[in-house]
Amino acid sequence: MNRMYTYKFRLKPTEDQQILLAKHFGCCRFVYNYFLEQRIEKYKETKKGSTYQENQNQLPAMKDELPWLKEVGSQSIQYAVRNLDTAYKNFFRTKKGFPKFKSKHKKDSFRITQNVRVQDNKVIIPKFL
Repeated sequence: MNRMYTYKFRLKPTEDQQILLAKHFGCCRFVYNYFLEQRIEKYKETKKGSTYQENQNQLPAMKDELPWLKEVGSQSIQYAVRNLDTAYKNFFRTKKGFPKFKSKHKKDSFRITQNVRVQDNKVIIPKFL
């Protein structure tokens, strides 16, 4: 049986890494809010919502239009779309709490699902080298 582990670390980022963290937070928040707005508008027009796959397929074109999205790991942006999809599905399943837009003034977070490792007592994160 494969086991999945979660670890929490207190980070001591350099100034450059703090900028990268802020970019990750901002890009994930932007993508989440962009697709939430898109889903709301599409539902108003057609009474049907977008799917995760439709949103996911728009990301490459979005990165071409907004080159600053390429400065962060693609996994983080993809996971923001996944989080929105989960929130949307949970709303329709349970009728509790429509997904809210992310705000700068709330808890910032992003997720990296691959290629993170610990080396010499340092956490190595893609795009943070």
